[in-house]
Amino acid sequence: MFGFGKKKSPKNLTLKSPSGWGALFSKTAAGVSVSVEQAMRVAAVYACVKIIAETIAATPLHLYKNRPEGGKDRANTHPLSVIFGGVANDENTTQELLEYILASLLLRGTAYCEIVRVGGRVVALLPLDASCMTPRRGDDNVLLFDYVVNGKTTTYRKDQLWRITGLSSDGVTGYSNVTIGREALGVAIAAEKHAAQTYSNGASIPGVYEMDGHLSEEAFNRLKEQLDSRADSLGDMMKPLLLEEGLSYQSVSMSLKDAQFIESRKFQIAEVARIFRVPAHKVGLMDAATFGNIEHQSLEFVVDTLTPWCVRIEQTIKRDLLTANEKKSYYAKFNLEGLLRGDTKSRYEAHGSALNNGWLNVNEVRALEDKNPIEGGDVYRVPLNMTDANAEPEDTDPVTALERKQVNAIRRELGRADFSDWATDFYTRFADSMIGEDCDEDTARKYCGKQLEKLLAADDVPALLKQWEGE
Repeated sequence: MFGFGKKKSPKNLTLKSPSGWGALFSKTAAGVSVSVEQAMRVAAVYACVKIIAETIAATPLHLYKNRPEGGKDRANTHPLSVIFGGVANDENTTQELLEYILASLLLRGTAYCEIVRVGGRVVALLPLDASCMTPRRGDDNVLLFDYVVNGKTTTYRKDQLWRITGLSSDGVTGYSNVTIGREALGVAIAAEKHAAQTYSNGASIPGVYEMDGHLSEEAFNRLKEQLDSRADSLGDMMKPLLLEEGLSYQSVSMSLKDAQFIESRKFQIAEVARIFRVPAHKVGLMDAATFGNIEHQSLEFVVDTLTPWCVRIEQTIKRDLLTANEKKSYYAKFNLEGLLRGDTKSRYEAHGSALNNGWLNVNEVRALEDKNPIEGGDVYRVPLNMTDANAEPEDTDPVTALERKQVNAIRRELGRADFSDWATDFYTRFADSMIGEDCDEDTARKYCGKQLEKLLAADDVPALLKQWEGE
């Protein structure tokens, strides 16, 4: 995709459109040229692209269909669910395709895939090299895309492509991080070259040899042999030199430590991480990381870095891959919940609050923890001490209040399909509530058992509830 290991000619640059040539051949202030291929050889760039691409590609991407009455369902039978569920085409898995797309977005600013349709439905997505694509406006002002490979041009209409664009000035082609950050990347590349050259010279610093008078030819030849041997063999680099006839060595430049070379390289790692909006600890720079802040930095990575890319992909799926009718009810969504989970204690406390307050049931919590549903787990719990704020004040008599709590709760849940399961769970909790109010445990359990038996045996539950209210 990015042409590693081979030189690529500029496939879509012409003399009529020369703007791209300067960026391709001009040097940065650091004296080096910066291309996508060269940038990816910088360890920090590779690490940033890799962690964003792999993390998003490994995040579940599901297609949903809205219910008319509210809510949603997974559209597992839709063809796109197959594509995003593991198989993007005959040659690529979903993971591979999404990694390709994210790498193209991060490095070139735009990503393209050819859409293969059968009967109007998308059945495959084929990745295209963004460096070979040139968008233009046709005679009717409609977007067209010229794809040039090996001198052959294929023109795509916009409905034939899945196009994802990053931050852009024209809404069609995104800014390339490599182009925008070329000066910072140029410094990083120059620093790596300098380090490599330094170590290739045995980590020695350039200098001069000084003496009073002239060095004899024999001594000169012996010194030259020593220097040549050090240059040709790593094993000889650290051997000391034998200097003759009063010859001395004088360094003419600062040491790497004096020049704060290591600190400079750390700064360049941070600069690259800043370009891609990746926390420094994600690329191995742990200077500012602590046990107290690293979890929050990881959450910020999800919210500030991954989420915007996910939203771009989700919205372009709706724009490019769904039919006009499907756009009314279908949508794609990454499941980022797993990445936002905190430590075990915090998660379980949050689950407990959701269960006890009735806005999640047991099976929904189990799904968040990637566990299978259990029988009876679809029941929502309602705290017994909660009631309608507009309801009439309850009687102060303990027995009457007890009856009213039951009647109100049962009447609210009477129409549910799993009423029997709910009632069983309700009276278990109701007994616990009575015990918590200093009622004898045996009395509470027996009372609730009899009430449950009456409720489940009743042919006319509303009549039974009226009877209990009358008592």
